[in-house]
This record gives sequence, C-alpha cells and structure tokens, in this order.
Amino acid sequence: MPPATCSAQALDQANKGETDAAAKTLEELEKSGYGAYPVLARLRAATLLADKGDKTAAVAALDAVAADNAVPASIQDMARLRAAYLLVDSGSAADVAARAEAMSADANPLRHAAREALGLAAWKEGRAADASTLFKQIADDEQAPQNARQRARLMTELLGGS
Repeated sequence: MPPATCSAQALDQANKGETDAAAKTLEELEKSGYGAYPVLARLRAATLLADKGDKTAAVAALDAVAADNAVPASIQDMARLRAAYLLVDSGSAADVAARAEAMSADANPLRHAAREALGLAAWKEGRAADASTLFKQIADDEQAPQNARQRARLMTELLGGS
C-alpha cells in the first residue's frame, strides 16, 4: 500500500478509536514507508500510546525519536516537546526540564511552548514564583502566538491570586 494511503488509513483508524489496528498500520508504515513517513508514523504511534493511557511508553517512544540522529533536528525537538507536555501530568518538573529547558532559550522558535510546559511543571510542584516568571516571559513576548499569550496571562493571574 502506498505510504500516503497507509498514513490516511492509520489516521482514520485512530479517529474511529481502533487504536490496535492503527498501531499495526503505523508499524507497517514505519517499516515500509519512505521519506518522512516512517518518523511521522513513530510520532503518531507514540500519541496512540498516550491516548491509551500508557504515558510511560509514549514518552519512551518520543525520547527514542528525539535521540535518533537520523531524524531532522526540528522533529527531534517536537518529540522532546511532546514528551515534556506528557510529563507535566505524569512526571516531575526535572523530567519536563530535561526535555524542554534547552528549547526555552530566547532565540528558540519553540520557546513559548517550552516555557509553558516548564511553567506548568513548576506550578504542579508548588513553585509559583518560578511558574509566574515563565508565564510572564510568554505573556510579554510580542512574538508569542496570541493564544499562548492569553494562556500565559491567565496563568499569571491565577498564580497572582493564589
């Protein structure tokens, strides 16, 4: 089956809740696909694991993509960021920081999302001042997407009131 058809089939299966069938189709795509299809199949398979509630396996799969030097750097960063967001709920702030800290630098295009994940992890651990600093950086950054700035302002207000 051509990779585009296989990819569409996997997405359709996942959208219908047929996660086992989707996982099998994605595995097939990872093995037989070409170009970006195999790595995209790996990313989607990790999302299926998270959707099924196996965040540990999902993070491990995303970490494997992030560590794969054959994968473009931008996709490695997206895998790190996705793992960081999953770990906001299921890991520690240190787990989140291990994946997102490097992307929070001022020049990094993913800084807003990385700072949001770091801020949420800090908040979860009761470090309101650290969380507030991170959310304020997002809210004050004119280059941040509007929705990210709105969420950051909301979080800053919540933290200020608590």
